[in-house]
Amino acid sequence: MSTTFCLDILKMIHSAKAGDISLSLAYADLVEAIYLGEAKIDPQKPQWEERDYVLLSNPLAWPAFYVALKQAGFPVEAFLQEGMSLKVPGVEAAFKSPGQGLTVAYGMARSLQISKRKNRVFVFLDDEDLKNGQIWEAAMGIAHDRLDRVMVVCSHTGTAKLGSIQDKFEAFGWKVFKLLDGHGTDEFLDTLMKAKQVERQPILFLAPTILGKGIPFMEGKQQYRGSLFSEAEMQEALKVFKYEKSLDSKYNS
Repeated sequence: MSTTFCLDILKMIHSAKAGDISLSLAYADLVEAIYLGEAKIDPQKPQWEERDYVLLSNPLAWPAFYVALKQAGFPVEAFLQEGMSLKVPGVEAAFKSPGQGLTVAYGMARSLQISKRKNRVFVFLDDEDLKNGQIWEAAMGIAHDRLDRVMVVCSHTGTAKLGSIQDKFEAFGWKVFKLLDGHGTDEFLDTLMKAKQVERQPILFLAPTILGKGIPFMEGKQQYRGSLFSEAEMQEALKVFKYEKSLDSKYNS
């Protein structure tokens, strides 16, 4: 992910005094790749009929989406001034608690199938979502109906005991692409290209990610889930990304 992207996430959460830093950074590369490299969207026409639909199942990852939407050109400032809203142009649906995203995606995809439209439905979820039974009911139904326009992007941090996610989805009939690194944007974009060749199967991108990616003192540590930084922690985190930004400027000049 770009250093600017990370800095914007940190500043947004610190300013709003709300949001999950560690989960947002785990999602960041995946969200950035979809909004800035893959999704068929138009910030000037957010209700464009041919757009790709994007759903966020776990609301704690909202900050990564706000930053991606802003960089993609969506007018999110007004929504930020009112506090983090669940209704923002560029996100088709978001929820107040984890576990509901795939169920709604199922309904959307069935409607698209009936009307013979080719819009893709991207659903972002993580381990917390997969702990909910309705996710697995929806996964079974989507595979049974061969809804190949559904593409699930799973930020898999390994923080819940879920067994083999790949085996479970494949048993239902999904095509699973397991990434080596959920923070490798090029790998994800290459895999998205391969996924376009899949027919009559929904797709899961299983992406291993790290909580708090990019900030050494919090990487992979559960105790930072949902917590805000102290001023000292914020300054330490900013130093990391500002140093990386200065290196980028040095070597790209």
